[in-house]
Amino acid sequence: MKIFNTLSVLTIGLSLTACATSSVNGSYVDNSNVNSVIAKDLASKAADILPAAQTTIFLEDKSSETNQTVMDVTLREYGFGITQQKNAEGAVKLNYVIDQVYADVYRGQLLLNGKNYSRAYQLKDDLSVSSIGSWSVKDSY
Repeated sequence: MKIFNTLSVLTIGLSLTACATSSVNGSYVDNSNVNSVIAKDLASKAADILPAAQTTIFLEDKSSETNQTVMDVTLREYGFGITQQKNAEGAVKLNYVIDQVYADVYRGQLLLNGKNYSRAYQLKDDLSVSSIGSWSVKDSY
C-alpha cells in the first residue's frame, strides 16, 4: 500500500509540473463548483505574487466564459485591473489552466512572470473541493 501511495504522489507531482503553453487559457472541466474554487485559488496566488493595486492583468483567451468571469471578478476583488487589449501598456500577461487529472483530482496552473505555478485539488464525497498539496513552481522558459 505504501508503494501505491508513493507512486500516486509521484504521478500527481509529475502531472503538476507539465508544461502549460502560453496560448492555452481557461478551464477544461465541466463542474462549476470545481472551476469556482480553483479559479479563486489561482487568483489568490496571483495576488501573492503581484502588487494588486498597481497591476493590470491581460487575460488572453476566453475558452470558458463562466470560468473567465470568475477569474475576472476575483482578480478585480483583489484590486487588479483587467484588460482585453493584447498590447496594453504595462499589462502583465496571465494564463491559467484548470483540468482534470484523475476521476476526482484536478489541476490548477497559473503562468505568470515566466513561472508556472501548479497545484492539485480533490473533489470530495460531500462535493467540496480542497487543495491536496502545496504549490509546485517551475520556470516556464
